[in-house]
Amino acid sequence: MPAKKYKILHLDDEETLLRIVRDELQAHGYDAYAMDLKRNGFAWILENKPDLVISDIRAPEIDGIEFLRMLRSDPRTR
Repeated sequence: MPAKKYKILHLDDEETLLRIVRDELQAHGYDAYAMDLKRNGFAWILENKPDLVISDIRAPEIDGIEFLRMLRSDPRTR
């Protein structure tokens, strides 16, 4: 049986960093995705159920701490 391919979502407002981290994760065998808007990221998480979410702390719309609070307050992502 093949090993599980972990799904990782990276959220950041810096496009270059998103690309670099996603490409590096994919090069190491992860199913990696990158997204720059946390409000879209929440819907993506609900639909795709990633194993790990990486988020920056400072962001123009929703900062990483607020995003973590959103995830923890919803029973589907707790």
